[in-house]
Amino acid sequence: EIPTLNVYSTADLVVPGGDINGASNKLFTEFDHYQVATAPAVFAELYAFFNDGREATQSGIQAQEQIKLSGRVLTLGENVPKAGASIEVYAVNASTGVRLRSAPEITLVTDETGHWGPWQAQAGVYYEFFVQTGTAGDRPIHYYREPFVRSNQLVYLRTLPPAGSLPGLLLGGLPKNDQQSVLAIFSASKGIISPRDELRAGGTTLSTAQLTPAAKSIIAMFLYDNGDSQSGLTVHPTFQLLQNFLTGVDFFIPTSAPQSIQLELNGRQLHIPNWKSETQGISVAVFD
Repeated sequence: EIPTLNVYSTADLVVPGGDINGASNKLFTEFDHYQVATAPAVFAELYAFFNDGREATQSGIQAQEQIKLSGRVLTLGENVPKAGASIEVYAVNASTGVRLRSAPEITLVTDETGHWGPWQAQAGVYYEFFVQTGTAGDRPIHYYREPFVRSNQLVYLRTLPPAGSLPGLLLGGLPKNDQQSVLAIFSASKGIISPRDELRAGGTTLSTAQLTPAAKSIIAMFLYDNGDSQSGLTVHPTFQLLQNFLTGVDFFIPTSAPQSIQLELNGRQLHIPNWKSETQGISVAVFD
């Protein structure tokens, strides 16, 4: 008999769970599909299971003074490594997202398996990771992150998938239009669920029953305009075909003048410059 831990949550509306005969079953009632793998209380259960019942002495992320970062550049959805990709890292203003200096802190290049780093970062600093693959047709991507508090070897920077792939068909409609920005918001450790969570962009609430229902467990939201230069706050038709995790919302971010978009998720903030989506690329804001 193989010892088995079965963790599930009645609030996970993506994959129904239940007790498994012969397993050690742990039921939660408040965690969404993502949190079943990421919540501190789940970590405590996993730690005890793999350590003969010993309780973890701490479950939160412990800050470090020396922070080293590394990771991979892969395509979204297909996880194809991008060799030779360039990653320019910029320190940015916490209140605007604007680069503090014109020159990057460092330029990193991925190896044949898409790995980059390690690189020593500073605690408390907001960074932009500007990714260019060097492959014709690939769009540059600006990643914005909350400050790192400890070393992380799994900083994955996703590029858009090729047009012929299934994810590429979904994202092939992202505008290439210098009159607007294209911005993706990614929640890395929990779904964005109405009314439990509050997500706002430029003062507009995006965590609504229509856009982020519990049944969809949205973790990524693409914001772009449908062509009328208005924010209709409706789901783009292509994304209406998806059942879970990803959505696209009609949200207009003009680029006629430089500005920053303030994003807020449950009180945490990131500020993203309004890059022109054709010539300057698209942006991804990551809330850990």
